[in-house]
Amino acid sequence: MNPSFLDKLFPLDRQKLYASMLQKRGGLTRRRAECFVRLWAYLLLKQQEELEGIIPQPLSSLEPPEGSIACTHREAAELFYGDQERGSDRAAGMMIDRLAALGLLEKQYDGQTLCLEVRSLPELTLLKIEEPVELFMDDFNPRTDAIPVAYLYARSYSNPKSVVR
Repeated sequence: MNPSFLDKLFPLDRQKLYASMLQKRGGLTRRRAECFVRLWAYLLLKQQEELEGIIPQPLSSLEPPEGSIACTHREAAELFYGDQERGSDRAAGMMIDRLAALGLLEKQYDGQTLCLEVRSLPELTLLKIEEPVELFMDDFNPRTDAIPVAYLYARSYSNPKSVVR
């Protein structure tokens, strides 16, 4: 799996959504959240490629990969700093260490290979991105449709977290 394929297989808008959800955790900056999301998606795609033997399908959501996956500091550097002139293998290793210290990754190193495992994040694995629903107007019957519409308004406007699109 080539790290340069990541943006094609996991779009930037989805990466930003996951990064913004992760920023609500303590000790996680925007940059660390972005690096973790990119690493997570890369490990998931790399595991799919190893299991299937072909380039994996684009991701719509992230779930923790099964077990540990080998990832070099060079691959991580290309993921984290590929679009910038700064950033080295050593800087990528330090970022992986920070992510492991925050409890997001499990890191094993046997002297030859660095294996990373994404820890389960229940607040993110439950996040399912749904496509917007397209509504169309039909005949409104005030006798039968007023109560369901009133419930829809009450539910939509009484709770600021729920948004009807």
